[in-house]
Amino acid sequence: MTAMPPSALPPMETNVLFFDIGGTLADASALSGVTLTVRPNVLQSLQRLRSAGARLGIISNIGTLAPDAVKAALTACGLMPYFEPALIVFGVKDAPAIFLDAALRAGLGDRPNRCAYIGESPEERDLAIQAGLAALAPGVVLA
Repeated sequence: MTAMPPSALPPMETNVLFFDIGGTLADASALSGVTLTVRPNVLQSLQRLRSAGARLGIISNIGTLAPDAVKAALTACGLMPYFEPALIVFGVKDAPAIFLDAALRAGLGDRPNRCAYIGESPEERDLAIQAGLAALAPGVVLA
């Protein structure tokens, strides 16, 4: 990723960004507990987004993993400080409802278009769009 100084970033119209975890922010392993390996350039990108005034959240399907274990793994790999705890949403992404819930948690239930979802799954991005959010593939933002 080519570094862009925070002063060169355009003003944020979409000011709440929700990320998927696996395949977007980090690669996950659950062989002995939950371990996350942060993907290249993610930490720097999150720092730039926060410096530009973005609020950051997570929408991720953690399956049968315990939410506290996933949050501990996010902390251990250095990702947790970038995200607002109230904007961390775990659940199945098989309908627009989870994306609408995330926008509501951000105080933008009436303006979900002020939120964006960044994830590697085209199907999930389509559901986010159906909910009124913008949606991006991670390479657009993180690589």
